[in-house]
Amino acid sequence: MLVRDQDDRVLLVEPSYKPNWEIPGGAVEADESPWATASRELVEELGLHRSSGGLLVVDYVRPQDSRPEGWCSSSTAVSWTRPT
Repeated sequence: MLVRDQDDRVLLVEPSYKPNWEIPGGAVEADESPWATASRELVEELGLHRSSGGLLVVDYVRPQDSRPEGWCSSSTAVSWTRPT
């Protein structure tokens, strides 16, 4: 998800399982909409309960030996106001 605050800054996360920073997000589960994925991932990764905005991009990787189920991710826009 592309999460921006009231100052138009973009939120990046540092995953514990890899060495680089990235936008929050994750894989779409079977029969899950991109908006449901965005909401679920925000709660799972950040504990944020926010509604998502417009769909920005969908990425899909076909099933292969290393990942027989395939992989799909989506990004939506989310605005966030930092707690004071």
